[in-house]
Amino acid sequence: MKVCEVALGRKLAGLAAAALIALSSGAGAVPAGEEQVKALVASRLGVRPASVSRTPFGLWEVSVLPDRVFYVDPSVRYLILGEAVDIETRENLTKARAERISRVDWKSLPKEDAIRVKHGSGRYRVAVFADATCVYCRLLESHFAKMQDVDVYTYVFPMKHSRPVAKNVVCAKDPGAAWTGLMVKGEKPAETSCDDSVLDRNSALAVRIGVAGTPTLVFPDGSRLGGVPSYDDLVKELRKRNPGS
Repeated sequence: MKVCEVALGRKLAGLAAAALIALSSGAGAVPAGEEQVKALVASRLGVRPASVSRTPFGLWEVSVLPDRVFYVDPSVRYLILGEAVDIETRENLTKARAERISRVDWKSLPKEDAIRVKHGSGRYRVAVFADATCVYCRLLESHFAKMQDVDVYTYVFPMKHSRPVAKNVVCAKDPGAAWTGLMVKGEKPAETSCDDSVLDRNSALAVRIGVAGTPTLVFPDGSRLGGVPSYDDLVKELRKRNPGS
């Protein structure tokens, strides 16, 4: 999947490297509960768990947004990466948990902070977290431009040195036209100024729900998709993930 990585994604990817060694800080006392496990995971791995819980197989399950699940021993000395499967039920416990934590409450998204572009009937809805200089975001927008039945809510947030361009988009008289012109036609928006704090709100929102790269798509059913699928696959995903449409 084609995606522009952000700092959060790089940080989470570091978990794989951490798995190569046993944590060297010593076993210490066995934590009494989830708050102690959270604190030790944060201090030893440098990531903030969204949740921790005991498993039926003696380890602690640690969830990190957007969809990372791993396991630690009770002393948080050892990190275990991989999938846990219930042999009796054949359920992949790790995959099921990852799918649950990656879900986003569609109704909670602040639609007033998004740039809305309606293509045709707008029957199928989708929210997109995007950066103004992300080449894969431009590819995604070219897919949307061919459709006649999609309503797109774009949360623009700046990466690296893209804030000036992003500011000119959100401050334009018609942000939707400015965004489409930039991403589909390569037309840079005119220099302008306004209160561009929406970019900061969008950045905070992206961190809060664990957006790990751009583009990231969020669908009305709460599911998300990172990167750019093919045009045909995108059509299928829009139809599948818009309940009742």
